[in-house]
This record gives sequence, C-alpha cells and structure tokens, in this order.
Amino acid sequence: MPTSLLLHSVKKVTSHFDCNGNLKDFLRIRKSILRSLVHNGMISLPNLEKAGPPDFVNVLLDGRVIGLIASNKVEDAVAKLRREKFRASSPVSFLPFDHCFILAS
Repeated sequence: MPTSLLLHSVKKVTSHFDCNGNLKDFLRIRKSILRSLVHNGMISLPNLEKAGPPDFVNVLLDGRVIGLIASNKVEDAVAKLRREKFRASSPVSFLPFDHCFILAS
C-alpha cells in the first residue's frame, strides 16, 4: 500500500460553469465529496485521532486536511468516488478531472 495516492493532478480549476452553462456550486460539490468520503469510512476533521500510516492516511481536499481514512478502505473509497464522477446527477460529476483532490499520508 503506498503512503500517498494522488487521484488527480494538482491544477487550478479554471471553469466556473457546468456543461449546461450554469455557475458551479463548489460548496455543494465539496459537501458531496465529504459526505461520500465519510460514508466510505473517512473520519472527519473534528473527530481526528492521533493516527497515521500505515493504518490511516490523511485525506486532503483543495490542499486542506479534511480527515483520515483507514488504509484498507482507501481503494474502495477511490473506486466509489470515481463512479460518482460519471453519475450525471452527482455534484461530484461536475468536477473537472484536473480538480485538486488528494489522498495522502
């Protein structure tokens, strides 16, 4: 198990519009990602314990630590987030592939 996992390249998001020309709601997108991660085993920031690799890895979103996730749950969480990106009804689907989203130790 690697100590860090980069899901998408780290670039600034330049488009503020979705595929229909509507302004993206980045707060809604961020909340949707957080809900999905918590549902898949992430411990959110207010509940963090002193834990680290190899049992847990930090979860970063937009360059900020938002929680921890057990190392054995990382692959499943990543797979579920990737599936979310392709569901048209999911706020996560409006994120471009180059949006900054990192799971790292």
